[in-house]
Amino acid sequence: MVQRKLYTRRIRKEVMPVKSGVTSFGRTSKPPSKIIEPPINPVRKASRANVVIPKGSGIPLWKITGVLQSIINCSTVDIRALHKLLFYQITNKKDAIYNILEFNGFEKLAKKLVLSSALAQHNIRFIKRICKLCLLPARKSKAALIDMLSDFFHTPSQPVRNRSTRRHLYLARFTDEQPIKSQLSISDQKLKGEDVHPEEVKDYSPPKWATPVVSIDAILRRLKLEPEDYTLSYY
Repeated sequence: MVQRKLYTRRIRKEVMPVKSGVTSFGRTSKPPSKIIEPPINPVRKASRANVVIPKGSGIPLWKITGVLQSIINCSTVDIRALHKLLFYQITNKKDAIYNILEFNGFEKLAKKLVLSSALAQHNIRFIKRICKLCLLPARKSKAALIDMLSDFFHTPSQPVRNRSTRRHLYLARFTDEQPIKSQLSISDQKLKGEDVHPEEVKDYSPPKWATPVVSIDAILRRLKLEPEDYTLSYY
């Protein structure tokens, strides 16, 4: 036979009244065993020393054309990294920009060697960003870029554009400069207020800078040939 379970009803005991008359039964906090008093003079963090800008033999970076705007528009990470390379400290972006723009080179040659060794620890992408920041050519090897940056920061100077220099040399080599020089001499006399002969004024025409004329005689002189030796043949 299946044994039946017996269920008994639980009877709640009577609640005894509270003696103190407290109506809430919440948990009370214990009093602190030891009271800690705040210090009278709180300890503050030591402020970083001011950056000493070396007195180099170059020109300040803010005087170089285009460097001022490129440094102001540069990212915070590159600005702080460049400031650490030049001054061996890290500061906020505002002070870092001011210190970098006032930088005009190192006083000692040993700092140049330290800079080149520090640049060698970075990757080539960071070095190219620093080159573009200083308006220097970045299409070189890593060793060549490090040498160029160390020379530039040792004595900062106005960078020479390669394209304009090559164009100037090309025009000086393959153009007739004699008529342009004569026209320039006449224009210089006009600017200085000197007397100009009427014949020169009559034959004067402004130089055509946009379209330089290249003659066969100029090319033959560059090739060390005489104009009489060159003959045209028509077929």
